[in-house]
Amino acid sequence: MKSFRKNVFRTIKESFGRFLAIICIVALGVMFYVGLNATTYDMLDSANDFYKKENFYDFMLVSNMGFTEDDISLLRENNDYKNVEGALYLDALTSIEGKDEGVTRIHSITDKINKLQLEYGRMPENDSECVVESREYNKSDIGKEIIISENNKNVTKGYLKNKKLKITGIVSSPLYLSYQRGTTNIGGGSILSYIYVNKGEFNTDYYTQIFIDIENDDYIYSDEYDKMVEKYEDKVGDELTYPEELNVMLMTLTRDDNAGYATFEENANIVKSLTILFPLFFATVAALVCIITMGRMIEDERMVLGVFKALGYKKITIYSKYIIYSLSATVTGCILGFMGGSIIFPTLIWNSYRTMYDFAKNIKIKYYMDMFVIGSITSIAVILLTTLFVCRTVLEEVPAGLLRPKAPSPGKRVLVEKIGFIWKRLSFLHKVTLRNCFRYKKRFMMMLIGISGCVALLITGYGIEDSISDICNLQYDNIEVYDYMMSVGDGLEDGDYKKIDKKLDKYTKDYLYVTKTPITVEFKGKKKDVSAFSIDDYDKLDGFISFKNNGEKIENTDKDSVIISSNMADLLEIKKGDKIKITFDNLKEKEYKVVSFYDNYVQNYVYFNDEAYLDGTKESPYRNCIFANVKDGGDIFEISAKLQKISKITSVFETQSMRDYFDEMIKRLKTIIVLVIFCAGLLAFVVMYNLNNINIMERIKEIATLKVLGSYENETASYVFRENIILTFLGILCGIPLGKVMHKFVMEKIRIEIVCFDIHINLSSYLISAGITIIFAFMVNIFMKRKIKRINMAESLKSIE
Repeated sequence: MKSFRKNVFRTIKESFGRFLAIICIVALGVMFYVGLNATTYDMLDSANDFYKKENFYDFMLVSNMGFTEDDISLLRENNDYKNVEGALYLDALTSIEGKDEGVTRIHSITDKINKLQLEYGRMPENDSECVVESREYNKSDIGKEIIISENNKNVTKGYLKNKKLKITGIVSSPLYLSYQRGTTNIGGGSILSYIYVNKGEFNTDYYTQIFIDIENDDYIYSDEYDKMVEKYEDKVGDELTYPEELNVMLMTLTRDDNAGYATFEENANIVKSLTILFPLFFATVAALVCIITMGRMIEDERMVLGVFKALGYKKITIYSKYIIYSLSATVTGCILGFMGGSIIFPTLIWNSYRTMYDFAKNIKIKYYMDMFVIGSITSIAVILLTTLFVCRTVLEEVPAGLLRPKAPSPGKRVLVEKIGFIWKRLSFLHKVTLRNCFRYKKRFMMMLIGISGCVALLITGYGIEDSISDICNLQYDNIEVYDYMMSVGDGLEDGDYKKIDKKLDKYTKDYLYVTKTPITVEFKGKKKDVSAFSIDDYDKLDGFISFKNNGEKIENTDKDSVIISSNMADLLEIKKGDKIKITFDNLKEKEYKVVSFYDNYVQNYVYFNDEAYLDGTKESPYRNCIFANVKDGGDIFEISAKLQKISKITSVFETQSMRDYFDEMIKRLKTIIVLVIFCAGLLAFVVMYNLNNINIMERIKEIATLKVLGSYENETASYVFRENIILTFLGILCGIPLGKVMHKFVMEKIRIEIVCFDIHINLSSYLISAGITIIFAFMVNIFMKRKIKRINMAESLKSIE
């Protein structure tokens, strides 16, 4: 047995390149599977831990009248509420040495809910001190003073006791998970940063917000947490009652109304959607190549198997040699892939997303053993079954048969030989090359599958980048071309509209009143909550929304029909002519016929005319929404701040803000695409190296014969590499349609509700993918040339006889 063990280790040493190739291929497959899955869970775990530690609110109450201590005491009597805290905030123009004046949101520090994470310095000890956010300020700003600008309104200055606030520390707040700081009706319309002060700094005896924490340990974004929110959402705040004449507006907000919280889930889901398919594609290509590698290795060692069998070794002992070989390579690859996937992928992806989110400098790395077990069992099962199958096939022969070389495949005419005018013009070596390419069908197929699979992965990666890159331009340059969407209050009369029109004429180039209402669309048991717009004539949307289907203008509809976005049609599997049930916010229901889809890439909407709205709601359309465009040369955010000051306008939404957000999201997504492309390229190189290595090893006598006959080094190398280049080009040709199919399949699976991707692949992506494969093919040829040069002619040509 000692000599047997030596033989096992000698085999590993002598075929270390092949052994290393199996390790690399298995490691890449496992790393991709573990990496993308672990990244999703690590991102969510890091956010969950942050929210639990800082005790992020479950519900937030806001009111146009504010809240008193009595209100808070009343809410605390509810035993379902773990914590109830009042808080204040104020938007003010501020400045600091070395920085321009900007809008800062000033918050009061709370004790139990929305606790701050101190990164540097200390918390405020008196009312004239503050802590600032980590995105806009750094460690060197500690000790400096924030000055409350004299340009603020008197009422704003009156809310604060001090005109200067000394910075004592840098913090992160759970209220601001992402880079988005929100909008305001002062300054340029956008909030630049936030700071926190003691409650005593505010010169007021009421609160602007109440935060409520429910007793629960549910995981963020989980179904259990959503059910808890649904249970309490309609009840929270019912304890507070006010006289009708005060006209108090009380709003209950959840975590989903926090921009950072909502967008983080969207980004985590995008990463998660990629975990379904890419690991499967990588694992399939890796498995095929590993099967070929082990099969070829056992075929090459048939004489060794014959010797073992002739010496009386049991089959199980002979099996064990190749089981040890394949298992040691596979297990090593699984361990390396698991460690690399658990650390490298989450770290790289989070370093990209970290520019959007502030709560953690480093992602919380965890090692998920269930992923290791799944990846390892799958890899080991594939390699082990292949090894056992090939061993069993070979060992069925008698020792005498195994000790003789396997008879070469009989020569056959290939298709090219039948095309006389081509065949006659080829040189001898070119004829041999073409014959060899098609003669060895097994080798031909394994090269074709391996290379085409890698090309398809590269095309898929570049295709995803093509499909997501232009979403913002398509949506906001070609479809939603308006600059603002404004909401107006309830109960407006003609005089109110005239006052609004007067201001809009001053600040905007043009504007359009429409009716906006929340609805629920239902089709074949599937439901979706979306916004709907009603207008008397679709032609009026020109200049605000490009209302088209595949470039063709959409005509007006009747009272029984609607138009929906193409993305919603895909999500609910609705076709033209189908009838959908729409439930309005007044609980009225009506079935409408879908007569057309309109092109839209971001969000989902339904459009109908006023007659259809009236027929469904039994109410006249109330113009509560305004589309508007900024005047030429105007600053979008400065004008937004002025629009927010208009009486009866309750909110102003800039499309530029949404565009900026999606631009950032797509940039982060590109990091994942780069990882996909890099891993696909690496897999392509390893696969081609491995397949070429097998090709040379199984034809070593043929190559040695050429060298004995006097062929020069370059002639001998070109004899082999010419075949590789031909097979590479054939692999590329097969990989292009396969990549197109894979890309379409992946894009359909990574679809998210609020975004519709423009599914296409640019010509440049095909060319780049093919170019990378060709470059790798030439690089492999350079590596293999040294191997051909080292072939010992006498050793290779000696006969077993």
